Amino acid sequence: MTMMNEKVQQPEGRTYSEAITRALAPYGHEAQSLASLMAGLTGFSYEHCRKILSGRLNVSRQFNMRLAGMLNLDADGLWALLQRERVERMVGREQAEGLKTHDHDALDLLMVWQQLQGDDRRAVLRVARGLLALADPHAESADP
Repeated sequence: MTMMNEKVQQPEGRTYSEAITRALAPYGHEAQSLASLMAGLTGFSYEHCRKILSGRLNVSRQFNMRLAGMLNLDADGLWALLQRERVERMVGREQAEGLKTHDHDALDLLMVWQQLQGDDRRAVLRVARGLLALADPHAESADP
């Protein structure tokens, strides 16, 4: 699908599925066959691809990399779009817009944070504060 010297394109769309649908549009497939086309491009199942096109966010980095490569899309840009969408669903659009959503690591950290509970969250905070103290031993500790 992609040519060797083609410039990698930024994904266009507000959501991951919209960006993929737009990238697939030049190939002239109907909605049902878009999932078949995606399955063929990525090696993932038709059902998995259909769910992603319908807005489910069960996208792995491996899937994203394969699909972005086949569609000549910037994989990091596409992943960032997915992460922003995940954050919006978790905390709401207004709150998500206040976050630095261009910072991929911050988005990944937020996704991990949402999956942690009590003691695990406190452990992550201790490690982060320890790293900050190592970086600047003269800074005041934010430890409660």
